[in-house]
Amino acid sequence: MPLAPWSSAKYGLGLWNSVWGTVVFELVLFFGGLYFYLKDTRPKDRTGTWALVGFVTLMALIWVGAVFGPPPPNIMAVKISGVGLWLMIPWTYWIDRHRVSKGLRTSRSGNPLN
Repeated sequence: MPLAPWSSAKYGLGLWNSVWGTVVFELVLFFGGLYFYLKDTRPKDRTGTWALVGFVTLMALIWVGAVFGPPPPNIMAVKISGVGLWLMIPWTYWIDRHRVSKGLRTSRSGNPLN
């Protein structure tokens, strides 16, 4: 990756030279992040469990489609999918509202205690 537009020097891991290296690195990042999130949070209710399962499943399917699927048929498909991915932000917020940190003590209603 060039550090500046006027520089020809490139720095980084060179993963763009290896498709499988990129795939492995992305999988490690995805499942590593998921591991730490699951390690530090627990569901407050069934929504906290199943909304997260649905989200992880959808993200995995999107990733598999991006890596192993055909390229987008046209620029409009790229635009629509790009805008559609913004829906992930409220979804993740909703998931997080139904999960609680394992480090926090909570009341029976799931609200953090001070």
